[in-house]
Amino acid sequence: MQIASEGKPTDGWSTPQDITSLAVCDPSGMLPTRECPNLVTEVFLNGSEPTQADTLFREYSINRETGLLATVFTPPELIDKRVYMLIPDEAREWALGTGVALPPTSYDAIQAPPMNPKANITAPQLFADVDGKVLILGTATGEDFMYYRVQIGKGLNPQEWVQLGEDTYTPVDGGLLAEWDTTGLSGLYAVQLIVVRNDHIVDTAVIQVTVK
Repeated sequence: MQIASEGKPTDGWSTPQDITSLAVCDPSGMLPTRECPNLVTEVFLNGSEPTQADTLFREYSINRETGLLATVFTPPELIDKRVYMLIPDEAREWALGTGVALPPTSYDAIQAPPMNPKANITAPQLFADVDGKVLILGTATGEDFMYYRVQIGKGLNPQEWVQLGEDTYTPVDGGLLAEWDTTGLSGLYAVQLIVVRNDHIVDTAVIQVTVK
């Protein structure tokens, strides 16, 4: 074709009506996500375009000092966001041999920070098993107190948080902070207390519990 068309003008051609050009994630060919590092444009017959988001790449929170997966107890200033390719077990030996970076499989050592007397959760206890309606007790008070909120997140290092109730503008000293209905939930959860002060300083306290 190159020889036959050599020296002849470029006339161009019209794309057929049943053809679509679409950006996809390379190399999976699936729809791009925020984690996808490489995009390519592919051509599809209408109706054959990919419909599922890419599952090959995933972002992890890593403790840059230890190289381990971050938890809610990892200091925020040590957390890096890194994207890894998810390699199936049968290809891990190949990945190691070709230098493909694999995500860590172990978590940071869980070491809860010292209790803040003005912002803390006293119940449930750290790593407690809970179910049903859970009463979250503790303290949210101190100078320049503005308000507090309690939120929960699923997993050892939640990427999303759900607030329990509304912001509370009345300080609490060793009392009820919030109620959490765990009906229909199971697994590991983090419970986080955020105390906001008038000078915009924020104190936090967090615990991990297991919903049975």
